[in-house]
Amino acid sequence: MKGTVLDFSNTENSGLILGEDGNRYIFDISDYKGKNKSIDIDCEVDFIVDENIAKEIYPIKIKESSKEAIKIEKEEKTPTSSSLNIKKVDFKSIENELSNPKHSEAIQKEYKIYLILSILVLLIPLYIMFTAKTSNSGIFVLSMLASLFIAFYIVKLFLVFSSPYEVVKKMVLKKSYKEQLKIWETTPKGLEYEEIRRLHIEGKSFENSEEQLLELAFNIKADAIINYSYQHSTSSNIKTSGFGKHKSIDTKINEYHIIDGLAIRFL
Repeated sequence: MKGTVLDFSNTENSGLILGEDGNRYIFDISDYKGKNKSIDIDCEVDFIVDENIAKEIYPIKIKESSKEAIKIEKEEKTPTSSSLNIKKVDFKSIENELSNPKHSEAIQKEYKIYLILSILVLLIPLYIMFTAKTSNSGIFVLSMLASLFIAFYIVKLFLVFSSPYEVVKKMVLKKSYKEQLKIWETTPKGLEYEEIRRLHIEGKSFENSEEQLLELAFNIKADAIINYSYQHSTSSNIKTSGFGKHKSIDTKINEYHIIDGLAIRFL
């Protein structure tokens, strides 16, 4: 099977491979058969699977012609300020859109429906809880837990319903601000700008990281993000418990979606 190295720990001498079948496989450095024992993240490898563990791992070499093609492609993608539509973000129009009552009314109307439906659903476990109070203690406990969970969800809905600004802000930033904010992996040649601050964002998903980026960039009035980079990495925590035949391995995978860049303001 072929796959890509997602993570490798030099201290534990173990890592994780994402197979072409979509599954993840743990491996040990002793099973890596490459001439160079240093393992690069995102390296393509060929391996065999033995009880969900990657064995006999060989790196897949990239031809020199392919490397040169990648280098040329990156150089061609470096933009110049004259070829770009350099335009400052219209923050005033975005702020007017944020304060538009139509957005808040639409959110409140939507969440009002969710609130009514949730309250109706809450009546079911409440009814079961009171009818089973004396007859079945197990059903009583389960229905009580279900009632508490739904009640907690209703509280969250009510908080959004009573103050929908944060939801409106996320919606407007994702639509209006995202369309105007320029994001470049390099610095365009001849671009005149003022540095605001460097951004480093980590999220549990790309959507979460993107939301954080938009909100932070908007708060500091950034027109663009240059030297933008995105990395998706994973780390695995492997724990063993028990002995002999009762030994078990528990693997916890943590995902990180990291965005870096320099926020700037056009001059």
